[in-house]
Amino acid sequence: MKIPTTTNAAAAPPLPTTQGCAAGQTLCGTSCKNILTDISNCGSCGNACPIDQYCSGGQCVCVGAYPVKCNGVCVNMRNDNNNCGVCEKVCPVNVANGHSRCNSGSCLISCNPDGHVDCNNNIADGCEVYVFDDELNCGSCGLRCEYPKSCINAHCLIPK
Repeated sequence: MKIPTTTNAAAAPPLPTTQGCAAGQTLCGTSCKNILTDISNCGSCGNACPIDQYCSGGQCVCVGAYPVKCNGVCVNMRNDNNNCGVCEKVCPVNVANGHSRCNSGSCLISCNPDGHVDCNNNIADGCEVYVFDDELNCGSCGLRCEYPKSCINAHCLIPK
C-alpha cells in the first residue's frame, strides 16, 4: 500500500551548521569555537563573558574574589554594601550618628567617635545612645547610674 504524501507541508528549519568544525565545535563567523568553554563565544556565537568571568558549560561564571553573580555582575557578598549576604540586600547609607558597612555578609554599624554607641544592635536607629549623659548607659552600654548619682561626662557621679 502506498502512503500518500502532501506537498503543502511546512519544511523543517535547517539545523545549525558546524560544517568544517570538529565534533563539539560551532562555526562562529569563520572560526570553529567550543561554545561551552570559549569566553568570547560562551553559549552562543558572539556572547562574550565579562573580564571577571570565565565560560563553563556555556555559562559565564564568576571567578576569584567575587564568586557570586547578582543581576549579571560578580560580587563578594561578604563585603558588598549593595549585596550584603544575599543579592540586593543593601546596607543603609545614612545611619544616625555613624555609618554602616557589609562585614562577613551582615550590615554592621560603625559609630562616630563622639560618644554615640549602638546599644540595641538595631541598624534602623543607628548609634542611638550618647554615653556622656545617658543614665542607663553611662560610659558604655548597660552601665546604669544609681540614685543619687547621675551620668556626667560618661561617669556616674554625685552632682554638685
